[in-house]
Amino acid sequence: MPAHKTDTGRTGVWLVGARGSVATTTVVGALAIRAGLAGTGGMVTELEPFAEAGLPGVDELVFGGHDVAEVPWGRRPRPWRRPGAPGPPGPGPGRGPRRGGA
Repeated sequence: MPAHKTDTGRTGVWLVGARGSVATTTVVGALAIRAGLAGTGGMVTELEPFAEAGLPGVDELVFGGHDVAEVPWGRRPRPWRRPGAPGPPGPGPGRGPRRGGA
């Protein structure tokens, strides 16, 4: 079966909850595959029967989306973070110099 091609050679992927962890992982994963930094070993679309279904390749996908969150992404609390859980390196809550006094 021939591969599906659009007039532009691109297929849009609209992500509801575009600021969430699943959407972020999806986009970062696709970009990593495009850049040759990751393989396609975990992609279901690379397995039978999907491999011959004519689905667009990762290089043809264009991502967009929306999110209902009103708080900017960088300021959103991360509910999976709990006291004692590992966090990003560098200054953060409970780390680094204190502001406004001793």
